[in-house]
Amino acid sequence: MHKLEYEDLQQKVYKAIKNMMLKGELKVNQKLAQENLARRLGVSRTPILAAFSKLEKDMLVVNLPRRGVFVRQFTIGELVDIYDIRVRLEPLGALQAASHTSEENARRLWELSKRFAAAVEASEVETIKEADYSLHMEIMRQSESAFLYEMISTFNILLIANLKGLQKNPGKSDAEHRSIIDAIVAGNSTQAEELMYEHILESRNVLRRALLEQQDDQGEGNVGH
Repeated sequence: MHKLEYEDLQQKVYKAIKNMMLKGELKVNQKLAQENLARRLGVSRTPILAAFSKLEKDMLVVNLPRRGVFVRQFTIGELVDIYDIRVRLEPLGALQAASHTSEENARRLWELSKRFAAAVEASEVETIKEADYSLHMEIMRQSESAFLYEMISTFNILLIANLKGLQKNPGKSDAEHRSIIDAIVAGNSTQAEELMYEHILESRNVLRRALLEQQDDQGEGNVGH
């Protein structure tokens, strides 16, 4: 019984640190001080260390010998790779969510959609990111695939922590969210899958163009050397 409670504490600490990354309270390349986190979360260092191990496996942090644990930074190319995974998996989640539609699920989706729209209206970038994350993760939750939910949660937090600003017009995202929700609530699996694919693909392409521009700049810088 005590072991189960301890494992549950480790999971809670792990989720709390992920949430701090989501909210921007922990920044890319920031060192994660065990004592500060333990004091902030009201736990001992032991569950903090266990959470660090799980976060490292998820690629959210990196443990540098003799330096400590840091929030991991990714290159633009690596972030494009993460988007390539999202653009394959999240449409699957939307498809499966449309197969498990219910009044309660619909209510939750529309509630989160309204929260996103309110954040867009207020032009609060960090709040928009959090609201977008919550809506996408609710769709993944409704897919009823725990594995898919955990994978997408990690990938989305990696992107949020590493990307500044927004990848696309938030008003356009709002309209696309509403179309995806309409399809899910109607039980139209194929349409939900296609709309989610297009929704994420556009953001992926924005980042891909940034990568190509970066490569062009580097190529020009090497001319004559």
